[in-house]
Amino acid sequence: MRYVLLVLVLFGAGAWIVPRGQSAWRLHNLGTTLADHALCMVGPTGPRLLREHPGELGELLRLRVVLAAPDARPFARCAELADRLEISVRARQAYAQPAREFREYTGQADATAGFSIADLDFGRVAFEQLANQAWPFVRGAHLRLIEGSAHGKEALHPLVPPKPGFGRGLPTRGYVARATLVDGDTVVGAFGSGANARIVVSKDGGRTFTPGGRERASELLDRCLVDPGGPAFSLSRTDAGRHVVVSMDVDGPPTAALLGEADERVQRVSCDARALVAVLKPAAHGPATSSVRFRLCPLRHACRDLAAPPGLDLTDADVDIARVLGDTMVVAARGGITRVASSRDDGATWTPLTVAFDATSAGLPAAAAPALLLSVGDGVLLYGQPNRATGTYALLGSADHGASFRPL
Repeated sequence: MRYVLLVLVLFGAGAWIVPRGQSAWRLHNLGTTLADHALCMVGPTGPRLLREHPGELGELLRLRVVLAAPDARPFARCAELADRLEISVRARQAYAQPAREFREYTGQADATAGFSIADLDFGRVAFEQLANQAWPFVRGAHLRLIEGSAHGKEALHPLVPPKPGFGRGLPTRGYVARATLVDGDTVVGAFGSGANARIVVSKDGGRTFTPGGRERASELLDRCLVDPGGPAFSLSRTDAGRHVVVSMDVDGPPTAALLGEADERVQRVSCDARALVAVLKPAAHGPATSSVRFRLCPLRHACRDLAAPPGLDLTDADVDIARVLGDTMVVAARGGITRVASSRDDGATWTPLTVAFDATSAGLPAAAAPALLLSVGDGVLLYGQPNRATGTYALLGSADHGASFRPL
């Protein structure tokens, strides 16, 4: 009988020890897989965050989606690693999706996109469960096993879009025409035309504006120009209500060109010495759509449509356009995210989309997203709607014609 009991004890001990030993072995391998997966998903900080601050991984995933091109698949190359983890079918499907299919891409929680970064899974729950099954071979400190392998593929760590500065005094609504004069740190801006024109002046390079400067803005009123002695453009309408651009320079009489139809509304215009660009929308009120039309009117030539930047979603977006030294910039703000593209060849090609502002990263409400462009000398200002309580607005500047933005 004693031998029988001994055999039973040995058998029971083996039945208890062997599975736990196997779990410990699997736990070591799983820790490496989890770490390599985190490296692939969010970059070099992934394994450490998975060990110490797993909640912060979601923000890095969101940034990777927000900063990606709309058709790019930011997590596709991580799918093979994800297949080694215990994750849901929906999570596996999410790895193959382009950025525009994630709700976070537009910054809107109620967007129609079918996926979210919340669908992705780092496998931490299954790792914890396996650690419990590996006791006593793994006793505490099991998280130290989440360490990447020497051949792990790292994603580029997403760069956080710049936090904006804050400005004050620029008109933000109801002004189609805009023109500025720059003299050192002094900027004079003229907005609108006729009796409704508004003149403001800044003594600090465009951060703050106050009413004034009318004596210096006589050449700016009712015209779009960059140099009082150079070419200029003005807007007019035919008897049938069609929009017309009039080009003026010293080489000849004014020249008119058709800008838009009577059933369109000119939202914004901007110009340099070579051309005027404009944003037109249908005049009829209705559901917001992407039926925005961009127009380019070269000096003394007929206007033509300007192709929108590829991938820039204009649906329900606040849109503006600017022209600086032959380059054209288009901005679209939607759901607290502001994206900018620029063209050096009058719309034949566009630069990749740049995220100039992200409300979540900046710690600001989505309504603060800047969507207004103002050419100031060789640079451009990007600013938003003013806060009702403080009167200030988010403000960024670009010295490279929209390729990058920095706070002012």
